[in-house]
Amino acid sequence: MSTLDQLDLDFGCAYCPATVDIDKVSVTAGLTGKERPAIKVVHRIRGRRPDSPEPVPAQADLFGAPINVDHAHVRAADPISADEAIDGGDPVPVSPSARVVRPEERPGNFAEALAMIEEAGLFTETQRRKHRSFVNVAAKALQKVDREPDLTLLPCEPRLLREMLVAFHPAQARIRRDQWASIVSGLRRILRMTGWLRPVSRTIPRSAAWEAVLADIKNEAQLAAIRQFANFATSMAVEPHGVTHETFATYRAWLEEQSLTLTHRALANGATQTWRRLCRENPDWGIAPLPERPHYNLVATRKDELPATFHSSAEAYLARCAAPDPFDERIGRAIASETLRKRRTYIYLGAQYLLELDWPAERLDHISALCTPAAVGAVLREQFRRHSPDGRTWPPGARPMASHLQTMAAQVGDLAEADLLKVKRLAGRVPRARAGFPKRTRERLAVFDDERVLRDFYKLPQTLWREARELEKAARLRQARAKAKCAIALAILLVKPLRAGELASLDFRDDFRRDRKGRIIGLSIPGSRTKTGVPIEAAIDGALAKRIVEYFDFAVRPLGLAGETHLFPRKEGGQIAGNNLAQGLSREIWRHLGIEFNSHLARALIATIILDSDPDAVAVAQRMLEHTHVDTTIRHYGMQRGRAAQRQYEEAVTRALRGRAT
Repeated sequence: MSTLDQLDLDFGCAYCPATVDIDKVSVTAGLTGKERPAIKVVHRIRGRRPDSPEPVPAQADLFGAPINVDHAHVRAADPISADEAIDGGDPVPVSPSARVVRPEERPGNFAEALAMIEEAGLFTETQRRKHRSFVNVAAKALQKVDREPDLTLLPCEPRLLREMLVAFHPAQARIRRDQWASIVSGLRRILRMTGWLRPVSRTIPRSAAWEAVLADIKNEAQLAAIRQFANFATSMAVEPHGVTHETFATYRAWLEEQSLTLTHRALANGATQTWRRLCRENPDWGIAPLPERPHYNLVATRKDELPATFHSSAEAYLARCAAPDPFDERIGRAIASETLRKRRTYIYLGAQYLLELDWPAERLDHISALCTPAAVGAVLREQFRRHSPDGRTWPPGARPMASHLQTMAAQVGDLAEADLLKVKRLAGRVPRARAGFPKRTRERLAVFDDERVLRDFYKLPQTLWREARELEKAARLRQARAKAKCAIALAILLVKPLRAGELASLDFRDDFRRDRKGRIIGLSIPGSRTKTGVPIEAAIDGALAKRIVEYFDFAVRPLGLAGETHLFPRKEGGQIAGNNLAQGLSREIWRHLGIEFNSHLARALIATIILDSDPDAVAVAQRMLEHTHVDTTIRHYGMQRGRAAQRQYEEAVTRALRGRAT
C-alpha cells in the first residue's frame, strides 16, 4: 500500500492526486513519485450553508439515556469552515476534493459520483480511470458477479456503504488485504470529492495547550489516539480543560458518520480511556479525569463499603469451590478457573446492586445474605431495570446471574428448604437464551464456504514459516521469531483446536509425547490445566513434529532463559498470555487472508467441518473439542447446516434411480 493510501486510511489527511490552478483550470499529474512528488493539501471541514442546516445528531449514553450536549463551547458551524482560519491564523487552503456540494446535489450511487467527477474535469483521464477501476472492482466483489457490475447498486451514503463493506471479506474475492485497503481508500477519496465525507486534517494548527499535552505523552499508541482526538477538539474550539463526555460523544458521532469501517468504535473508546488514564497519570496538567458515567458497573469502587465478614466468607466459599473436599456433596467437583472468576464477579456485582438499593451494609455480613429469596429477587429485578433492551425483555446477562445465584444458594447451605425452593423459582423466571447457533459465529464461518479460502487458510502455517525463514536470512530475528511463533501456534491449532490459554501454556518438555528415540509423536495435556478437567490427547505427524523442534531451537533457546521449556515464552520468562498469542494469530490471518478470525473460532470451524461431512458425527466433534456435554458442542460450536444430510439424500436418490433404470 502506498504512502498516500496509508495516510488516507489513517485519519483525515488527504493527499491531492493533482495540483489544480482554479483560475486557469490546468491539471498536472502528481500522483506517483516517478513524475513528481505528491503535493500535500490540507483539508478543512466545510461549514454548513445557511440554506441547508444540518441538525446535530442526538447522543445517548451506554444505557441508551439521552445526553444533553452543551454546545456552548462548540461553534455553530461545522468544525473549521472553509472560509475561516484557526486561532486567528491565515486561511487554510482547500483542496479540489473538498468542493462545496449541497446535500441535495450529492450523488446517490457511484455511477452518479463518477459522472460528477467526469463533469468537473479536475483530474487527468489516467486518474479518473483509476477511480473507475476502484469502483468497478469494489462493486463486482460486493455484488459477487463476474460480469459488469451495476454501479447504481453501490450507494454513496457512508452508513449504507459501511454495512456492505463490513460484511465483505477480501478473501472471498481473492483480493489481498493491501489491495482491498487501496480500493476502500479510493472509494473514500471519491466520497470526499462528491461532498459525502468531510475530513479533518492531521496538520491542523493546534493551540499551545494541546501542544503541551501532546509533548508530555511518550507512549506512541497513546500519542496517536490523543493526537487524532486533539485535531478534532481543535476543530471544535475545545481546549484540553474543556473536554467532557459530550466532546467524546460528538467525536464518536462524527467518526461514525465519516468512517467506512467499524474502527470508529475502537477509536472513540480508545481515545476516551486513554484520555482518562493520561489525566490521572499526569496531575501536573491540572485536568480532572472524566467522571465515570452513572450506573456503570464498577464493582471495585464499592468493595470497601462491605463488612469484612462478607469478604472473608466470599473468599472462603470461592476457595471451597476451587478445591472442594472429596466428601463435600454440595460442591461436587472443582469448578474451572474461568467459572470461578465469573462467580466472584457476580458475588460482588449483586452486593453492589443491593447497596445501591439502600440495603444497609450491616445486613450483608455474610455471603449467605446474598442468597436469600429477597436478595435474589432484588438483584434480578435491578439487573432487569438497568439492562433490559426495551423494558419488556430480560437482558442477556440476567440468565448467568440467576444461575450463579441459584447455585450459590444451594451450596452455601444456610437456607431452609422452603427458601431454597423460592430462590429456584425466582431464577427459573429468567428465561434461557434462545436455542440456535450464534449469528455472529455463523457469519464469520460463512467465508470458509469458499473452498479456495479454506485451502489458503490451512496452507497459512506453511506460508508463515517461509516468511519467518526469509526474515531470518535478512537478519531480522525478532520479526522472524514472532512469525515462526504464529506459524507453529496455528499449525497446532489446526491439528487440535485448543483454547487460547491451553495453547499458550504448552510446555516443550512435558506436554509432547515422544517415542523411544525422543521424536515427538503426540500431544498430551493433563486435565489439571484444562478448562473442563478433561485431559487432552492428540497425534502429531512427523512433519509438524520436526518443525516444532526447529522452532524451539530457533526461537526459544536463543533467548537465553535458564530452564525455560514453555513453547511460547515471554522475554522475561514464563508463558505468554493467551490473549496476546490469540491477537498475534488474528493479525496474521487478517494480513494474509483479510478474514476476521480469532483462535476460538477455529474450534467452531473444525466442528462445523466434521458435521458438514457427517450429520451423525456429533460425538466426534464433541471429542475433538473435549467437551463434557454434547449440548455445548451443538449449541455453540457445531453449526448443523444440513449439508451432509442433503448430500446423503442425493446419493440415496441416485442409487434408487440407478436401480430402477437397471
